[in-house]
Amino acid sequence: MVIKKVCLENFGKFHNKVLEFSDGVNLLYGENEAGKTTIHTFIKAMLFGLDGRHGKSSESNEYEKYIPWDTPQNYKGSMVIEMKGEDYLIERNFLKSEKSYRITRLSDDKILDQHEMDEFFYGFDENCYYNTISISQLGSITNSDLEKVLRNYSSNLGSSKTTEIDVEAALNHLEDTKERLMEESGADRKESLEKEIAAIKQQIEELEKEEKIEIAAVEKSRESVGKLKTKVRALEVLDNVQTERQLKRNMDQESLMQRSDVLSEDLDKLKKDKEKSDKHMSELKELLDIHGVSTRDEVEREMENIMSKTNIPVTVLALIVVAFGIGVGCFIANPHIDFSDSSTWIKEMLCAFATLFFTLLFVIMYFMKKNNKTKKMLLMKELKISVDRYEAAKSESDYAQRQINIIEAELRSISYKLKEEEDKPEETSDYNSEIDDVSKQIQSKKEEKSQAQFKLEQKKESLLKARQQLERYELRLEKVDAIECDLQAIDEAMATIREISEEIRKSFGKEINEKASVYMNHITNGKYDNFQVDDEMNITIEGRGGRVIAVDRLSKGTVEQMYMALRLAAAEIIFEDDTKPILLDDAFVMYDNKRMGSTIKFMAEHLEQIIAFSCHTREKVMADKLGIEYKLVIID
Repeated sequence: MVIKKVCLENFGKFHNKVLEFSDGVNLLYGENEAGKTTIHTFIKAMLFGLDGRHGKSSESNEYEKYIPWDTPQNYKGSMVIEMKGEDYLIERNFLKSEKSYRITRLSDDKILDQHEMDEFFYGFDENCYYNTISISQLGSITNSDLEKVLRNYSSNLGSSKTTEIDVEAALNHLEDTKERLMEESGADRKESLEKEIAAIKQQIEELEKEEKIEIAAVEKSRESVGKLKTKVRALEVLDNVQTERQLKRNMDQESLMQRSDVLSEDLDKLKKDKEKSDKHMSELKELLDIHGVSTRDEVEREMENIMSKTNIPVTVLALIVVAFGIGVGCFIANPHIDFSDSSTWIKEMLCAFATLFFTLLFVIMYFMKKNNKTKKMLLMKELKISVDRYEAAKSESDYAQRQINIIEAELRSISYKLKEEEDKPEETSDYNSEIDDVSKQIQSKKEEKSQAQFKLEQKKESLLKARQQLERYELRLEKVDAIECDLQAIDEAMATIREISEEIRKSFGKEINEKASVYMNHITNGKYDNFQVDDEMNITIEGRGGRVIAVDRLSKGTVEQMYMALRLAAAEIIFEDDTKPILLDDAFVMYDNKRMGSTIKFMAEHLEQIIAFSCHTREKVMADKLGIEYKLVIID
């Protein structure tokens, strides 16, 4: 069985309160009076109703105690559990006039009939619940009394498979009753009984006075615990503030280191870019130096000079004009040319040929000059582009150098800040130590309260026994005639109990010892194992090195671990292969941190579901320290 969700629709102080639990460890935390006991009772009530374990008066008190505060007419709730791989919804209406109980299988929405519901928890009743999976702390019991509890638990479990039936106590009670009846049957003790009754009444008066004293002691311890808890909360606030400061400091240092890494990468990249720009700039500078220019203005002036030069060869043009002029002059001087006489036209022909030659030379030189001018202009344009590239490369280099300077300055600043952070003194206020001291004081006060409560319960029990004894003595006079019949019934009952107990012991004793030994070995980290309860109910355990130790030689914490191991073993046997939740109600109050840590770790690793009710944060702190996954359920 695994408890998945509980819904307190209307139960006690809660209205539509939904709590969800997961497999593994569930830590249900709440301050005192937050409602942990109400939730614990609700889980039990959903499984078995509010019928109680201790008679009709107890049933009535429990029923009345958890009637909803605001809507008493709407007294109901529901719970989802997993049984053998199937999810079931349990719904109950607790109101006596409208009491109802229903189980629905959620996979197909099938509502179980009465026979199926009767079989649903077969072999698992309320007594079994309280004595296996529901585990409370035994912190108020002294070492010697705790040994008796463990011995009694083992005896009853081995004799009857339940701790609800105290076989040894039942036999002793029957034996005492038999001896008393045999003694009383021998003579008329009316006068003696009247004296006994008077003595018991006097005893009752004294016990009532002592009860008032113990009540005052319990209230005083409760007030002391409340004041100490307030101090713990204040110290926890201071501790949290210090922790947050340290975390912020660590985060700031980490951020600076990450920024430093990023800047270092950027710096390397900028240096490479600058180196590349400088190399390009050097190549361009060398080219410009070859052509004797260094700036854009010089190139533009050279281009203007080239553009201003004419393409016309002036000298050749002058020769053309001279040759043409001479030819024209000769022609004018000798207009009558005789072509048959070459001496009359030779000069003119020479001038004509000279003019043609110089004209041809003019054309050739004109195009040669034009082509040379075009080449020079192309070269100047290329040099102009090179100048632009040189200036761009220089700008990139200068920009890269500025960025390098900025980054190097920032890196120096980061380095200084990191050194400053390293040189800062650590905050050393140890609030945890003070919290532990106050927690120990709280624990001490709780122990005082528990002891006072235990004494109070003893007084109440003594009062109850005294009143019961008074009632018995008053009735005994009427029962003298029936003593013989009672004696025969007692003999038959004792024989039957011994016979049944012996049969159960033979089959059950070995198995419970083996399983309890396994659990004890795990929760004590191998320190103790081989848990043994012999036929005489002597309890022993084997320590490291094979040393057998009697329970009366062990510490109270170890005996409580034995009690826990025995209950877990009983739960495993009763539930067999089915999953089971373990409900812990302040079960670690008397455990030191080491025992609590080993027990929680074992449960987290080996048990299917743990629901730990607590008003302390010890379990959460320990789970965090051990790296145990858990679900935290906070009751507001």
